[in-house]
Amino acid sequence: GSIVISLAQDSNEGNAILSTRIAVPILARASDTQVLPSGRLLDFRLPSGGRISLHVPLEVAVTYENTAFVHSSITGNISIRNLWGNEIEEIEIGKWLILPGSTRTAIFTVRDKNLFGRYQLNLNLDDGSGSIVRRDLAVWIFPWPSLVVISATILVAALSALALGSLRKSRQIRQL
Repeated sequence: GSIVISLAQDSNEGNAILSTRIAVPILARASDTQVLPSGRLLDFRLPSGGRISLHVPLEVAVTYENTAFVHSSITGNISIRNLWGNEIEEIEIGKWLILPGSTRTAIFTVRDKNLFGRYQLNLNLDDGSGSIVRRDLAVWIFPWPSLVVISATILVAALSALALGSLRKSRQIRQL
């Protein structure tokens, strides 16, 4: 919707009238084949900007700039592959509209919550001009609950090894 502010005609009331109106944008494209969408992929990254995520579900940010004089209708997918190259999940990007001369960022969420380790994310975008834009991103996922469990396990194992070592040493001293 939109908010319209206009000057009041009646001086007995306030100086401005506030009203709301609902509008629907209509995106039209000429049938001329010379008018092709064009743009460029600006960024494919984690929202934090790094390559390491400490939480799941994993979120991925895609930023696209439309440099054409017509709107772009972006489609594509993001495939997530584990360390061994097996595809874990595929996220469909369908009908992502970007107005002329604008830049838009979308956040896509990986549904799989059992991620741990290194993953390869492959982005394929089609802006309707016939060319496919491909970008790859390698990320490490270490959810903090898993890190706590692993750290606790290592700590217990280390303390057990120290206790066992000191117990053996005390037995050797007693035998002498």
